Amino acid sequence: MISILIPTYNYSCHALVCDLQAQCVRLQRSDSTFEYEILVADDASTRPDVCKDNEQIARLEHCRYLPQPENKGRSRIRNYLADQARYDYLLFLDSDAEVADPHFLENYLRALRTSGAEVICGGVANIPSLKDPACSLRYYYEESVGEGRLARERMKNPCARFSTFNFLIRRALFLSIRFNENFVHYGYEDVFFGMEIKRRQVSILHIDNAMIHAGVEHNDVFLAKTETALRTLHSLGPELQSFVTVSRTALKLKRMGLLPVLAGLHRCFSPWVRRNLVSVRPSIFLFNLYKLGYYATLECASRKA
Repeated sequence: MISILIPTYNYSCHALVCDLQAQCVRLQRSDSTFEYEILVADDASTRPDVCKDNEQIARLEHCRYLPQPENKGRSRIRNYLADQARYDYLLFLDSDAEVADPHFLENYLRALRTSGAEVICGGVANIPSLKDPACSLRYYYEESVGEGRLARERMKNPCARFSTFNFLIRRALFLSIRFNENFVHYGYEDVFFGMEIKRRQVSILHIDNAMIHAGVEHNDVFLAKTETALRTLHSLGPELQSFVTVSRTALKLKRMGLLPVLAGLHRCFSPWVRRNLVSVRPSIFLFNLYKLGYYATLECASRKA
């Protein structure tokens, strides 16, 4: 018995819900014990066209559309969905996901029955091709980490590779952990959740059952979201920072006395690097350097304050 939970904000997920419901109906025909519900919580979207499209979800069988009067934020909206859910297992999906496999739900059920894991992560896949050059930064970044998205790679450090984009969890376990609602701004709430899974020694399994990340933003938007995420990371404690590559690397440079040098270089060259990153052919090498340099400036500024 599965509750599929989808938080959304200014993004139409009607097509996603239709695809998932079609898979659920097919599963019910082959397994009379299978029960499901699909819940979509709209976190006070401001686009009338998106709201109108998502309102159609309420007409679908076993689906509920839950518009919110005010914005809850990424963590609170997920906790709210879990509270509304009725079934034993929760499948969390981001609203900008797109079904890549007609057996997506069946794959999860098989893994659940055979593994005994309490948390199962399906993974993320990049869009098949770049349609808009203005979205090239996110596209090429996802391409660069493609090998690391495979289950065998994620299982090398399973808790650190936990992602909220596409995962299944036992409801009772989720309700005992919940997402930390102190995460108001974008970024790293999934890392915090992964840390808690590790602390509790919960069994976690990564499988190759990816959803396509279809919501590829324009380069300037993705760069701004990256900076927001880095500010969020910097505001958190050292335990969480030890889980993330950019902050771990910055700590090593700090011990070597090189962090101020990197911060200075970032301040000098960041305008030029930004021009490259928002272009149609951004360098992922420069993007990774930009993230490290941006984090270094945050660290150095906090030491002076």
